[in-house]
Amino acid sequence: MKFGHNGLGTPVHITGEIFAKEAGINIAQVPFRGDSEALAALLGGHIQLIFAYNPAVLKEHVKSGTIRILGVAEENRLTIPEFENVPTFIEQGINVAFSFWNGISAPKGLPAAEKARLAAGLKEMINDPEFKKNMEELGMTVQYLRPNEFSERWIEDNAKLTKIVKETGIAELIASQKK
Repeated sequence: MKFGHNGLGTPVHITGEIFAKEAGINIAQVPFRGDSEALAALLGGHIQLIFAYNPAVLKEHVKSGTIRILGVAEENRLTIPEFENVPTFIEQGINVAFSFWNGISAPKGLPAAEKARLAAGLKEMINDPEFKKNMEELGMTVQYLRPNEFSERWIEDNAKLTKIVKETGIAELIASQKK
C-alpha cells in the first residue's frame, strides 16, 4: 500500500509513519510537493492512502463519496460537518494522536512591555467567540497558551517528535536525501 504526503519530515509524513508503526503495517511513503498533489494521486488511484492536514480540502470529496475518511489522528473527534462522526484512531484502538498546531513567536530580546502587549492582543483575538466559531468551521481548534505554557508545549512536543523521527526512520530518510 502506498501513502502520499506533502514532503519528507512534514507533520503529515510523521503521522503516517506513526500510524503504520502503531497499526503494525508496512506502507510505502510517496512524497509530493503539497497536499493537492497527494490528493490528486489518491483520486487517480496512484496511491491508496493519505493523511491530510486540512480537513476542509477533503470536505467536498467526502460529501460526493469519492473518498472516505477512516479516522482522525487527533485526541478528539472533529466538529465540522461531514467529519463529526469519524472516530479517532485512539477510539479504534490505534494509539495515534498527533495534533497539528501553530504558534506565534517574536524575536529574542523583545522588550517585556511589547511581549505583554502582543500576548494580550493574541489572547483577546483567540478567545473571541466569533474567531473560535470561524476556526471550528474550518476544522481547527484554537486555544490560547500563555508564553510560558507555549514554551513548555514546544519543548514537550519537540522531545516526542525527535523520538518518533528517530524510531520511524524518518531521520535516516532525510539524511539520505541530503547526500
